[in-house]
Formats: sequence, C-alpha cells, structure tokens
Amino acid sequence: MHHSNLPESGLTTTAVTTQLTKFGKNELVAARPVPLWRKIWQHMSDVSSLVLLFAVGLATYLALAQNGLDKDHCDWRHFSY
Repeated sequence: MHHSNLPESGLTTTAVTTQLTKFGKNELVAARPVPLWRKIWQHMSDVSSLVLLFAVGLATYLALAQNGLDKDHCDWRHFSY
C-alpha cells in the first residue's frame, strides 16, 4: 500500500506542517504526581494497616497502664535491643 504523501524517506515538510496544525504535537500529557499525604492515606486505609496500627496503640496503652507514666518507673533501657 503506497500513500501519496508518504515518500520512502518520511513525510514532506508540507505534510508535517499540515499534520502539526491539524493534530498538534504527538506528546502525552504527563500525569500529576500523587501527593505524599494521599499515598500515606491509601496505605493507612488498608484493613491490615488499620489492624496493625490498632495493635500498636493497644500495646502502647497497656504498657503505659501497667508501668504507669511516672518517670521513676519507666525504664527505657528495658526496651533496648
């Protein structure tokens, strides 16, 4: 199949100008990046993340309730590795 405006070496300058005027540049519009807060929200709204977050909160509450908030009774060296 041979088109009259498609020579073997490509489009003519006139054909290129006509195509640019008619259709514009052959470029994709870049998608806007997803904001960090939305990435965090999408991750944290997952059920497994919510369960883990609840477990951390409950463990923290129980540890503080058991040991109290008094500085004399809270030994942070106990939590070191």
